Amino acid sequence: MPAAVFALEQAILDTAGSARWISGNADTIPALAAEGFDFHSDEARMILRRLMQYTAGNTATGQTDAVLALLDRGVLAGPAGNAMLPEVITAIARSGNVSLLQRAVRNRWLDRLPDATLTTILIETGGRCSPAAIRILLGAGANPRVVDPTHGSALHTIRRCGSPADAIAVTRLLLERGAPASATSGFGATALFGAHSAEVVAALVAAGARADIRSLHGETALFAATSDAAARALLEAGADPTASHSASRSEVYSFRDHAGRLGWFDTLDWLDAHDVR
Repeated sequence: MPAAVFALEQAILDTAGSARWISGNADTIPALAAEGFDFHSDEARMILRRLMQYTAGNTATGQTDAVLALLDRGVLAGPAGNAMLPEVITAIARSGNVSLLQRAVRNRWLDRLPDATLTTILIETGGRCSPAAIRILLGAGANPRVVDPTHGSALHTIRRCGSPADAIAVTRLLLERGAPASATSGFGATALFGAHSAEVVAALVAAGARADIRSLHGETALFAATSDAAARALLEAGADPTASHSASRSEVYSFRDHAGRLGWFDTLDWLDAHDVR
């Protein structure tokens, strides 16, 4: 849902006073407490799941207040709460909500999770490309050197970063902590696939990533690049400029065609200078 639409929907719910029951806000938990609600019940954990769904990606909304208030009421206490903890921390990490992760640290919830579980959370979520969230997970025991056979390393999450600035910040942080730049995912792709900028490409290549790697589908990082600068940097790092891409069984086009369709003029200049047609 576009941010503007979400904001409008939230404003309508807040005005009507129904947001506390539909999406949750700062009034939700006090209202439940006034009714004598059992915050250690299965229903409380169901509410937490619902709130986490609304919280993901909307860290400035009232849902964060509701989640914090619910956690403070002891929803994660006892065996049932402990069993739910990995799910909750994964949801928090996926949202990149630093205030919730900081609460998890203060309450020592991360201490209750094995390092292997924290590592899986790091690899699968990347802390929503938040350096602060990633530092919290690393500090709690997540191992950035681990490579998952399906997802690859934590570096593979940089393709989901919302901006080049976030991508390079996370790339440098993970490389500093020992994440393997040469690691491949289950599809045979390195973290160069989906690179946002020349800076990301340079950092990964300097750390050992190969620009000429082909995925199990036969594609190179060139066709997964998200900017003109990143594509040119990949070419300069040794990516094959004669690579082709199969859009379908009947349509195969060259990287030059691909760059032309996107209007990547710096990349086209490089191809011209190297007589790649």
